[in-house]
Amino acid sequence: QGFQFTKQASLSDYYNKIKNPSANLQRSINWAMEQTAADKFFNNAYSDTGIDGVALYSTAHPYEGGTISNSAASNLALGPINVETALSTRRRTKGHRGEPYILVGKVGLAVPPELEGFARRIVHSSGLQGVADNDTNKYIQQRTEVHVFDYKTSTTAWELIPLGDDVNQAFVIKKGGTDVDTDFDIDQQIFKTV
Repeated sequence: QGFQFTKQASLSDYYNKIKNPSANLQRSINWAMEQTAADKFFNNAYSDTGIDGVALYSTAHPYEGGTISNSAASNLALGPINVETALSTRRRTKGHRGEPYILVGKVGLAVPPELEGFARRIVHSSGLQGVADNDTNKYIQQRTEVHVFDYKTSTTAWELIPLGDDVNQAFVIKKGGTDVDTDFDIDQQIFKTV
């Protein structure tokens, strides 16, 4: 894994963009990780088969006593009532052995950029300008935080995601930094991740 460039490109690099690629390389790696995570957990989560033989978000996850759902039977539009319904449904979710999956603390309301303003109005409803109905929804406000994901491909899909260290979350195992080597036989510098 890596890239290489010629010595000629290195010699004409007046602004040190080629000789010192670490910032751009790290940014590129971060973008690739964000896109991969978005594809796995949002963009393809309703279609890609998971470890239990069904999609990550499914109404038919198997467990010892039958099947359990972690997704609505139909796509729900983002709105205060649907967020409240999702929060209460999430509290009824069972683990793989059928025991209650205890969820404490806040959850993230994961939205695409197109829904950010509406999601923030749902979560922080008090004090809105120009509207007659701006009562505070303390239940949603105390239970959720808005998280905007720029890599989501759907402009209408939203999910509740776990927050905090006390729940199972996806994590990334990062490799070490980059290693730079100059191959004098072919007159090229070679950058690779280690």
